[in-house]
Amino acid sequence: MMIDSKLREMINNNGLEDEMREYARQHGMSTLRESAVRKVIAGITSVDEMLCTTMMD
Repeated sequence: MMIDSKLREMINNNGLEDEMREYARQHGMSTLRESAVRKVIAGITSVDEMLCTTMMD
């Protein structure tokens, strides 16, 4: 995800983490866990590897 002017403003103004996360999710960001799930489904990695390397959202 590219950082747009709104997200940059939130970062520069020490915005709340939850607000920045929500904004980013609404604008196309996926979590590491979501990306890992897609790789498990595609057969690129295992469920065990996914669980070992990602945190719960």
